Amino acid sequence: MTAAYFDSLDDLAAWHATHAPVEHLDSYQTARAYDPSVPRTLVCHDFRGGYTEQLDRRDYVFHYWHLIDIFIYFSHHRVSIPPASLIAAAHKRDTKVLGVLVFEHEAGQEDARKLVQGSNERSSRLLRTNARRDNPFATVSIEHADQLIDLAICHRFDGYLLNVEIDLGMHGRSHAREHAVALQAWAEYFSSELRRRIPGGEVIWYDAVTSTGALRWQNRLNDLNRGFADACGAIFTNYHWSPPDLAADSRELSHSTRTPQRLLAGSEIPALAPSNVFCGIDVWGRGQYGGGGLSTHLAAAAVSAAQLSIALFGQAWTFESSELFPDGVQDWSTWQETDQHLWLGSGADAQDEPALALLERERRKELYERLSEQERARFGACDVPHRPLSAYLTGKPIDIRKAGFVATGCLGSGKAYWHRGEPVWQPTRGWTEPSLASAFPSLAIPCRARQTHLVAFDDTVAWSGAQSLLVRARASDQPIKANRTSSTRFLQNAQRYQPR
Repeated sequence: MTAAYFDSLDDLAAWHATHAPVEHLDSYQTARAYDPSVPRTLVCHDFRGGYTEQLDRRDYVFHYWHLIDIFIYFSHHRVSIPPASLIAAAHKRDTKVLGVLVFEHEAGQEDARKLVQGSNERSSRLLRTNARRDNPFATVSIEHADQLIDLAICHRFDGYLLNVEIDLGMHGRSHAREHAVALQAWAEYFSSELRRRIPGGEVIWYDAVTSTGALRWQNRLNDLNRGFADACGAIFTNYHWSPPDLAADSRELSHSTRTPQRLLAGSEIPALAPSNVFCGIDVWGRGQYGGGGLSTHLAAAAVSAAQLSIALFGQAWTFESSELFPDGVQDWSTWQETDQHLWLGSGADAQDEPALALLERERRKELYERLSEQERARFGACDVPHRPLSAYLTGKPIDIRKAGFVATGCLGSGKAYWHRGEPVWQPTRGWTEPSLASAFPSLAIPCRARQTHLVAFDDTVAWSGAQSLLVRARASDQPIKANRTSSTRFLQNAQRYQPR
């Protein structure tokens, strides 16, 4: 049985690709190609430390696959493998899924040395650098790089986020810069080889350690992290940026004559472009321009205006936040309403907003009054009307011709599981299984004409899964004029896609 994660590189070294995953994953589909000139969106899912998912209780489910391009499953284990249910859910919606390789604290420093030096002195998988022989990082082991790629292929996920949040070097930080050069060479091999073996694969560098070997978050793309970004083909910047930093990112990308910093011959890694410079946005608002929370749209608007890609960290804040649920009681329908408000909005009228949106707005006003002028510049305007994140995300159409397309209204979590209109499983705490969610009805939810129409999810009855889509409309004296040609074509298409 394959582990869900590894806490050290020694644990990873004991793993072999012959270990089969628990589920048979051959049917999982990879995401479609993208236009490098068009900004993308990724979600970095850091939820309760990771690996808390349970089938027999209602829990957080991500619904908005049609709005994002990449989903990263984050935890603080050395190597995080995305759960099979999330891989399935993402791939059904043409979304890539990445695991994480992270180095933190003292144990992370030891493993970061081991990453490039190998698990033992007899490692034969070495790259040679131009460093002096007295440099402990003169050769670079690719042993763990190949294992990590094997791991992704075995579990059918699409790549990794590389997060090195430590100071580099030997004990006492000697040879820190040499360690950084070796790490860049390792990342370049890893990214190039992963893309060769996994079509459409991605490796993204997190903005933390710099080319000097020092841990210094830059909050933008610059010379101190550009080498790592070039080596991986993408970068996820830290969150403490201001709008001028975004302008600097755009200027850095506009230098079209700049040659990527390559340490290895023959590397095939895409040049940096708006599609692979992801500006970090912390939905929890820790040092974030705009303040995060339900005001996360302010940061998204700034990144969108700079024509860069968006990286949303901690989007499950709507579920976890003690500010929204101070009594610790989490009502799933209340959370769903708040989450929808963040991503899609709540309809045409202010009365359609969830009650928690009003509380969040009042909290923001009180906080704004206590800030200095300098702090207010980072916090953003106080009285900007709410806009959903979807207003700033490119999104992607759902291909209903794709094998496995289902539209039942199921959200992947419910009080009961229904099959052919009958409840066949009713666990005490409900259930959650993201891979069972059907395509989200993004053109119907939220309903924009609440006075005459109602479109909502109904979990009291379903045909398959947990919910059905409830549609109500006020009667009208005006007859409905059907388009015969369109109706006939719809019926023909429906018959064509009937299961056999």
